[in-house]
Amino acid sequence: MVWTGNQMLTWGGQAIQGARYRADGEVFDPARNVWSLIPKAPLAPRGYHVAAWTGSRLLVWGGGVEGPKSGTRSFDDGASYDPTTGAWTPMAQAPIEARSQHTGVWTGSELLIWGGVDLCRTLVGGSSFPCELFTVPGEEEEISESAKLLADGAAYDPASNRWTAMAPAPLKPRVGHVAVWTGREMLVWGGATLKEGPLAFPDGAAYNPATNSWRSIGVAPLHAGARFGAVWTGKQMLVWGGTRGEGAAFDPVTNRWTLLPKSPLPPLSSPTSVWTGRMMLIWGAPEEQPNPSLPIAEGAAYDPEEGRWTLLPSAPSAPGLGQVAVWAGTRMLVWGGFAGDGPLSAGADFNLRPPAA
Repeated sequence: MVWTGNQMLTWGGQAIQGARYRADGEVFDPARNVWSLIPKAPLAPRGYHVAAWTGSRLLVWGGGVEGPKSGTRSFDDGASYDPTTGAWTPMAQAPIEARSQHTGVWTGSELLIWGGVDLCRTLVGGSSFPCELFTVPGEEEEISESAKLLADGAAYDPASNRWTAMAPAPLKPRVGHVAVWTGREMLVWGGATLKEGPLAFPDGAAYNPATNSWRSIGVAPLHAGARFGAVWTGKQMLVWGGTRGEGAAFDPVTNRWTLLPKSPLPPLSSPTSVWTGRMMLIWGAPEEQPNPSLPIAEGAAYDPEEGRWTLLPSAPSAPGLGQVAVWAGTRMLVWGGFAGDGPLSAGADFNLRPPAA
């Protein structure tokens, strides 16, 4: 999901009921509270892809499907969507292999892709199969455990429709990492493996596309892993989440990490984070729920200037598991996800500046 400046665009994903993947999308206009359909894309249904807004186009690349009904495979294709003309354009072939659960950041001129997992590089029952044959019922866990983690990346220039491979990163292959764009570098941090009892990574690195080079950003003072959210404040990268519900700030000028004050939130299953221009907003569902079929979502705001957390108002209807969120100028739009064992969630709008009574 991306924010264009006046509209929210969402494409693809997974419908929980029946584990069906989607290849459709919609536009939401918050000023009119109206949804409209996006024309059909030249892409197969998928989830776990990345999306970026260039200022005039929506870029979608990669992703995958996993399960006995959909098969299991990753994708190495993408397309761009122009909301002015309503037209999709296929992206050029990337110089990296197919992947899902990767990160993507927009630099202002390029989309930087890094990491993730290729679900096709798999052994089932000791034998190798092509992607289209991954339809073995009951084998999903074995497939995921033997998938190939990746530590490479590439840059896509939509103006020329060309890709450039990145220099090798000083990081081990991983998924579940976070990435932000500073205006000069892509900061990558955290993540984990897919194995049972996953190995978590507390390290990270910074990539400079101007020089096609990486540098280490050191080890964060956190219990690392996946399930973190991250934002760029203009000066620091703030990360929060994990199994302990904790956070830290990284300053790329000093190359130092600093622990954030303790948050009033418990650990969240799939936290989303947005930057308002002054505060980081965190939203998600606590891992421990009194009623798993009707999970309760919570959120908090962190002000780095004051070093203070503030709980957000409760929102029983707001999705908190697998949701996505964008900052829309004065409000956080949360959409998608699911309500535990229940139906798909719709969405909610948190206005940071509610109208005066």
